[in-house]
Amino acid sequence: VIVLDGCDAMEDSPALSLYSEEVYRQTRARLAPGSILAVQGMEVCALDYPDYKGHLELREMLQRLFPIVRSYMTFVPSFWTEWGFLTASDSLDPTTLSRDLLATRLRERGLAPVQDLGATLDFYDADAHVRMFTLPKNVKAALARLLPIEDIPA
Repeated sequence: VIVLDGCDAMEDSPALSLYSEEVYRQTRARLAPGSILAVQGMEVCALDYPDYKGHLELREMLQRLFPIVRSYMTFVPSFWTEWGFLTASDSLDPTTLSRDLLATRLRERGLAPVQDLGATLDFYDADAHVRMFTLPKNVKAALARLLPIEDIPA
């Protein structure tokens, strides 16, 4: 797994170069077979960014480099808004993982007790995973401008 958690791609920011296709091409070359990239994908709050421009541009670039790209989102308390993220992989699709498989993996890795997934982790469990990848209609509509709607997980 490679996790890229940079600041937003804002004009005139030194971080803007981190959002170049070349950076992601180099990152992809460093991924082991069967692994996944997770990327901070900008704010997806319709009040502040109704066109989701930053998220869509990053997703479009990742789609040129990886066959499987998925958007997900969650509320980030320190930003007090929904934030977008992306995964990219040659073979892994996090939207295909069942709740049972997720719960089993958490138990096997010692991250959750058998009876209560919420006892160890403050946020993440199988339900949270499914919720993050279940996008609201407005975000799915924006993503549909990039790819056929059937390729957007429900």
